[in-house]
Amino acid sequence: MYQYEKLMKEEGLELSDLPKDAQTCIKEIKKAERGVAMQRGKGREPSEAVTNKLSMLDKQATREILEHLDNDNSNTDANDNESDNDNTSQSTANTNDAEKKEDVVIDTKGYAIEKELAQLYNDGVKEITIDDIQKKAQTCYSVIFDSYEDGQENGVETSRYKLAETSNEVFVLSKL
Repeated sequence: MYQYEKLMKEEGLELSDLPKDAQTCIKEIKKAERGVAMQRGKGREPSEAVTNKLSMLDKQATREILEHLDNDNSNTDANDNESDNDNTSQSTANTNDAEKKEDVVIDTKGYAIEKELAQLYNDGVKEITIDDIQKKAQTCYSVIFDSYEDGQENGVETSRYKLAETSNEVFVLSKL
């Protein structure tokens, strides 16, 4: 169990109660954990870099939660609450700008995936292993790796192509 999980349990906190920075760290931990599960499914242990990343994210999430708890305990003055409301409005505006920028990145990644799948399909690939995806379609591999869940439907789909896992680490490519 991670330190941030223990702290959340002790304080009776839910993910939605936490500041955005802590939520982001926790989401990154979950994402990395899916990758670790995928590696362990292959019989491999996570690299030292992944283990270090998980440790760093856990520490950061814990710091963010502690800071949030300290701020909640010290912000009892009404003036502080008014200031917090002003900051919340500004934070919401900044979040909306960040979401717009993130959409552009997602679209760019979608085009890259479409291009990689089209190339594989044009090369006559109908069935491919995860190791070959890593070599021939890095963007597709990255998306699959980041979102991989054992026992779930894994793969990527665009408006024209679908790459779906049919058996353990074997994917089928089809044109829609």
